[in-house]
Amino acid sequence: MKYLKSTISDLKKLLESSILVKDIAEPFASFDFGTPVTYVIEFMNSKDYDIIGIRKEGLIAGYATKQKITGNMLGDNFHEFNTDELLSENESIKEIFHRIVNSPYDTVFIIILGEIGGIITKGDLQKIPVRMWIFGLISMIEMQCKRVINNYFSDDYWMNLLKENRLDEARKIQRDRKEKKLDIGLLECLQICDLREILLTNNILKEKLEIKSKCSGKKLFMDIENIRNKLAHAQDIISGNWPKIIYIIKDAEDFLDLLENI
Repeated sequence: MKYLKSTISDLKKLLESSILVKDIAEPFASFDFGTPVTYVIEFMNSKDYDIIGIRKEGLIAGYATKQKITGNMLGDNFHEFNTDELLSENESIKEIFHRIVNSPYDTVFIIILGEIGGIITKGDLQKIPVRMWIFGLISMIEMQCKRVINNYFSDDYWMNLLKENRLDEARKIQRDRKEKKLDIGLLECLQICDLREILLTNNILKEKLEIKSKCSGKKLFMDIENIRNKLAHAQDIISGNWPKIIYIIKDAEDFLDLLENI
């Protein structure tokens, strides 16, 4: 199989432009500045909301958090939006990860038609569009790794770097796919753990990929593989992984950029 850098880059652009912030944003519930706090708290409890918008002259101008609401009037708890907490509905979904990790409430507010009208919390990162985007990111890392291996190693060389049981597993996958009339090479049948073992043997590649040690490189690949497996088996990727998953995704994005430049 030919591994064309331009084709993989086109796939990346398609992924980033196809799944947008608006695809997972929820409407941002809000009340007027002068609404009684008791009424707002009752509403938030009934909806299990942690954050509520505050309107001034009919537009959402700030917000309040349930854990800090005090006083008689909702406006007494007015908190202005920070520009770092705001995203346009038409931004790529990847921008959410860059913003939400720096938010004090794990929340990003969404600008819709020029006004704040949506909200995204860390729970929304479990939604299918987000999972599709992360899985696509990891799939592109796999494709780029295979392209680099194909360019830097002969078949005889990289095959000698893998244990026999891993080669047997790849050969089994290849046989299964050929039975389905899919003509693919053995390299295409390698798993993430196999790609890791091959790439980390080459000091020149490690330097280009900014991998400081075999240990740190192994950890990066294992983190990516763990997220991939959870996605493939429809498992929770947030609980017990927050905010670690944000940093893993950021590292995966940076790693993909480095792979693209080899």
